[in-house]
Amino acid sequence: MAVIILSLQLLAVAALFFSWKQRRPVAAGVALIATLAALILWVSRDGPEYAAVYWLVSWTVLAWVAVFLNREFRHAPVEPKARQRAPRAGLAQAGRAIGPFVLAGPLAGLAALLVGVAGAAGLPGDPADRLVVAMLLFLVIWPTLTFWALAAPNRVRPLMTMVGLAGASGLVLHMAVPG
Repeated sequence: MAVIILSLQLLAVAALFFSWKQRRPVAAGVALIATLAALILWVSRDGPEYAAVYWLVSWTVLAWVAVFLNREFRHAPVEPKARQRAPRAGLAQAGRAIGPFVLAGPLAGLAALLVGVAGAAGLPGDPADRLVVAMLLFLVIWPTLTFWALAAPNRVRPLMTMVGLAGASGLVLHMAVPG
């Protein structure tokens, strides 16, 4: 069973790399489906506590191996360039430099936190189990949104998606809380 699960995760890493390299959104969908299937199989095999650890660690190791095997070597320039004094950054340049940080850091974290809590709020069972599910969702969604925000050529779509996710999750939480 573990071989099947690891094969699904390997397929997910390969599909995600292919979607990034070839700009194929279908491959990103395949990666998402394979990743979720692997997570579900880990949970059915070992329970949610161990599954979270196995899934995150194996995903990280497989992604590291994929990056290591697909690295490209380039020769560094032999002669260093003369250093020039950089011009002072204006307000627009400062905004372009700070914008990705805010988008990939606090905004992605807030959206991931709200989605995790809203996703776990309606689940049946013990509150401690719901808290574990919320933390797991948070730990999966935040780096995914961060990666997407930094890799996207146009940052408007990730921004609108994060604002929409945060707003919809906040609305779900507002409706779920009594009183």
